[in-house]
Amino acid sequence: MHRKLQRLNPALVNRKSFYTITLQKLNELGCEILLRPAYSPIDCHFFKHLEHYLQGKIFTDQVAAENAF
Repeated sequence: MHRKLQRLNPALVNRKSFYTITLQKLNELGCEILLRPAYSPIDCHFFKHLEHYLQGKIFTDQVAAENAF
């Protein structure tokens, strides 16, 4: 399939991916790139319970919000 695609439309096979171009630009700018999966089941599990815990609570100031935990 790759050979056939390369023969029919070489521009699709030989072009750089958007991801590669973006990473190169970020490296040029000196940005630190954190490799982390876009979907983390641990975070989703935690935030689901946190949302349930905080549902309906109203905090009047920062101290009250910090003391909720």
